Amino acid sequence: MSTSLLATKLQPFVARAHLVARPRLIERLDAGLRGDRALLLISAPAGFGKTTLLVDWLRRQSLSLAWLSLDAGDNGPARFLSYLNAAVQKIYPEAAQGLAAALHAASLPQIEPLLTTLVHEIGSSTQTGVLIFDDYHAIESPVVHEAVAFLIDHLPPQVHVIIAGRTDPPLPLSQLRAHDRLIELRAADLSFTLAEATAFLNEVMKLDLAEADVLALAERTEGWIVGLQLAALSLQGREDRSGFVQAFSGSHRFVLDYLIEEVLDRQPVDLQSFLLQTSVLDQMTAPLCNALTGRSDGQAILQHLEQANLFVVPLDDERRWYRYHHLFSDLLRARLIQTRPDLVPVLQRRASEWYAQNDLIAEAMHAAVAAGDVDQVAHLAEENVIAMMDHGELSKLVSWMNAVPVEVRRVRPWLCVAHAWVSVYTGQMMAVEPCLQEAERVLRDSAVDHDGDARLAGHIAAIRSYVALLRGNDTAVELACDALLNLRDNDFMARGFALRVLGLAYRHDGDLETALKFLQESNEMNLTAGDSHLAMTVLHDLAYTQFLHGELSLAMSTCQTALHLAEEHRRRGGGQLPAMGYIYGLLGRLLCEQNDLETARQYARTGVALSRQWELTEVLADCYQHLAVVLQTCGDLDSALDATRAARQTARRLSDWYVAAFEPREARIQLAYGDVAAAARWAAAQQGMTDFGGNSHAMVKGLTLARVFIAQRRYGEALSVLVQVLQASQIVQVINHVLEALVLQALVFQALHKIDLAVSTLERALRLGEPQGYIRTFIDEGVPMGDLLRLVAARGHYIDYVNRLLTALQADQNRQAAQLPPTAPSPQPLIEPLTDRELEVLRLVSISQSNKAIAQTLVISIETVKKHLKNIYGKLDVHSRVEAVHRARELSLL
Repeated sequence: MSTSLLATKLQPFVARAHLVARPRLIERLDAGLRGDRALLLISAPAGFGKTTLLVDWLRRQSLSLAWLSLDAGDNGPARFLSYLNAAVQKIYPEAAQGLAAALHAASLPQIEPLLTTLVHEIGSSTQTGVLIFDDYHAIESPVVHEAVAFLIDHLPPQVHVIIAGRTDPPLPLSQLRAHDRLIELRAADLSFTLAEATAFLNEVMKLDLAEADVLALAERTEGWIVGLQLAALSLQGREDRSGFVQAFSGSHRFVLDYLIEEVLDRQPVDLQSFLLQTSVLDQMTAPLCNALTGRSDGQAILQHLEQANLFVVPLDDERRWYRYHHLFSDLLRARLIQTRPDLVPVLQRRASEWYAQNDLIAEAMHAAVAAGDVDQVAHLAEENVIAMMDHGELSKLVSWMNAVPVEVRRVRPWLCVAHAWVSVYTGQMMAVEPCLQEAERVLRDSAVDHDGDARLAGHIAAIRSYVALLRGNDTAVELACDALLNLRDNDFMARGFALRVLGLAYRHDGDLETALKFLQESNEMNLTAGDSHLAMTVLHDLAYTQFLHGELSLAMSTCQTALHLAEEHRRRGGGQLPAMGYIYGLLGRLLCEQNDLETARQYARTGVALSRQWELTEVLADCYQHLAVVLQTCGDLDSALDATRAARQTARRLSDWYVAAFEPREARIQLAYGDVAAAARWAAAQQGMTDFGGNSHAMVKGLTLARVFIAQRRYGEALSVLVQVLQASQIVQVINHVLEALVLQALVFQALHKIDLAVSTLERALRLGEPQGYIRTFIDEGVPMGDLLRLVAARGHYIDYVNRLLTALQADQNRQAAQLPPTAPSPQPLIEPLTDRELEVLRLVSISQSNKAIAQTLVISIETVKKHLKNIYGKLDVHSRVEAVHRARELSLL
């Protein structure tokens, strides 16, 4: 089963034909569309006609409309974003279709990054529209409030935001007032005037009351529309109307209680029964009502209630979905609890069963929890826990699980296992093992269904294998194999999950060939099962393994396959998959290596934004790491450091081992800052480590440690570490590590003036990098790499590839130079600075190139080289090559 969106939340209810004319309020609403007004706020207690006024105003306009009726369930960022996406799509379909994928400018920790591109897309359209949030008082989430505030502040002037609710929203209203950007309608504005009350009571409700009676009711209700409506319903059929009006008094609460009793008690017994039984529903449709009441005439009764003005509101043009007025619903529920408390869980259980049969899983789970129906909760969790994860419902699942008493969960092994699945995905690692132990205890105490027990044991082993993987524990492979032995052949989700663990475990050990085999098998199983969540995750793992294997083109193709699957899922009505964050993050990494930096940054930021929405801890941590790599390459070191620290902070919810995996990236950023001391502190903590080829993490640590040694000019130690990494990575064909190790070796040989060895080592790297188009692995090393590349070209090797790399390196240097302040002082404190050509000659001298070699590299004569050297000596006031290089380094020319 899959979750669905309720379409009725995305359109206003259909107002009855005869409404009281309210031109004074219509004019106020019209004013909200003029000038620089950012927000139109309608704030008043329940029963003041906020929604009715909006609907009446809208049907007088020709504006495009995005309507969203909010409820308590919309406090979850994922759910709010899904409904916002569907609402906005009605006006700006092109912008809304790409909402989750295109919104990439992540700057706040919640959903603001997902809104930025949406605003830009809307701004490129001339379409005028109105975005309405109705019943906004249901929202308590600070994240959602921040998102709405962002929209109000940034939406273009052709989009008008309207908020209607019972309380003032926690938005910057005072600032909007101060800048005349706010139109407000409040209870005093919405209350019926005497003329409006007269029109309502005598024309709409057709009571023909005397002027004195209308005045009395208007005064005693203070223009409260629902109070007047309830009074009118109670007056229908009464002979002594004036007597009733005179007796009508008291506070709103007591008046409402009295009138509900008067209205409800006047209805036929079977209709009263229908009202009470359906009061547990937030929204009603005839089949659902029939399921609760056991009747078959639900549609006829709903239509009768609408025609009789008995507080039922149609929610669509077809009259299929309705709701009760909120106060009427509250009081009906109170009466039901008072008179038939035993019936409440029965009705909730029936509602849950109907919702489940109609693929409304979130509503089914909510009703099952309300009913205390542990069997239904367990069944829904078992059958739909992964489907709910696919739709970003992790936090909601946890809250539902926690709503079930611990003593009840302990006797339901499948509920314990479902809770463990959710806990491990959300990074609540401390809760995982207790859940699994409870499930095992139940298995030991009641071994009845041996076949089912084996399946349960398989799920438990699969979960434990994942925990072991995240902790760097060697038992991950054994546990995953145990899971596969116990799981049924058609238990696709858990089997695919265990196969993924095997793939990642072998990848960590450096056995990429075996890792690829298991990940391919997991991918095929996920596709067979139609499991979109695991499909996206495993496709990321597969593509990243291909990337490590040096197959950039194949990795990119795998990511494109994921994009295609996600698009197919969306076309089937499934919406954007939050799991796609993993794919976008890796795409950013791949594009970064190919030197498409701007697109890479956009994709990497989108990956983080989507992963925040999904809330899967492992994915979010990895996407932060992808973003850190891209930002460092772009030269945004501050943001890169923030991203890698966010990765570490997120990983703390998983394990210390997982945190340690992100530490080398922070050391690399510190080196890029020039903060060698900080990087050296990290290196010092690795001094007890001697094997830098044991697994992938050890290789990454070794490569980073070698960089620190190079920065400290400890070249011998750097070479010692690089030899280990190179030998190990060559054996298992982790080509990314092979390339980096060769590049660093070449730089070390260059620094030691072993130029022939440096060039031959670089040529080995170029031989590996050219077929797949590696760029950043080479040019990120800057000017020294440029010098070596020119020497390779001078030997006539890899001419086209080297020229591409040199062109990219020059563009990189130009970009960095353009970012320098225009008033930056010259780094050369010389009376006559060196020319560009003289600097080129000097750099080649610094790597011990002979005059002949320099002439070949620069395609000039030996005499010209000698002339340049003479000029260099004179400008630097030196007499030899050694003195020239030493003086140039003092002046930061090299």
